[in-house]
Amino acid sequence: MPLFATLGTVEEFIGVDMTFGDVKRLSVKDVEKYFVRYQAVLVKRVTVDLTETVIDVGTKATSYVLPIDDVDETAKELKKNDIVTRELSTYTGYLALNAGRFVALATALFIIAKHVKLGKPKEEAAQPQVPEEPLVMAIE
Repeated sequence: MPLFATLGTVEEFIGVDMTFGDVKRLSVKDVEKYFVRYQAVLVKRVTVDLTETVIDVGTKATSYVLPIDDVDETAKELKKNDIVTRELSTYTGYLALNAGRFVALATALFIIAKHVKLGKPKEEAAQPQVPEEPLVMAIE
């Protein structure tokens, strides 16, 4: 918490505006109470980010198997769907609480996977290829 006070982000994480001096005067019981709040806020943020990343990567991966009209639009629609986000949030929240640091690794790998281009999605691969005309040189 002293770090948050120094950075000025205490209120953002625990809901109470405090200075560095205020944090130093807290009792052990208060520190534990605020730490629980901090964990809840952090898990919520991680859960939302990880859920959105899973949707992005899943949609992109699916586009390599199934012809999806617009991958980005499909991902946006899935993110707006309460049932999908609620269920995925349950799993990602569970991971955030129980897997700790491995979630950071998983998130980084999902973000990297989201930007990797392995091949053409079905929609691009299905388009007919126009053969190039051969170069013809006249020999005199």
